[in-house]
Amino acid sequence: MRLRRCTYCESQVDVDAGPHIHDPKECQDCGDVLLASSFPRHPSSLDGRRHQCARCIRLARDVEAVQEHVLDQGERKRENDLLREHGYAWRIGKDRDLILLSPSGTWVDRSRALIEVGERSDEPQWVETHPLDEW
Repeated sequence: MRLRRCTYCESQVDVDAGPHIHDPKECQDCGDVLLASSFPRHPSSLDGRRHQCARCIRLARDVEAVQEHVLDQGERKRENDLLREHGYAWRIGKDRDLILLSPSGTWVDRSRALIEVGERSDEPQWVETHPLDEW
């Protein structure tokens, strides 16, 4: 018998006896009181359910996805600005798709262009050294 304290009702509960369910249950994020079935399953929780309702979990994932998208767009803009500074240009190809032209006017892959720009950049390149090389 393994006992744990339920933070909702403050009683000692035998974990091995099965889930200790309070229905309805309050969401820790939004504070709404909902049926226990509105909370996704979570095996490590005392009642077998998460502390956040499905709506709050979905909202948190959506917010995280938007933040990640904004960061990706910012990174892509910085990379495109760097390529433009080094003479690369985006053009519309024959099939109406975007192609990247090198300063010499030849088609180049975006990832390859970023590597070339990094090699030509005035920024110091990170070099891995072994601690014994400094002696």
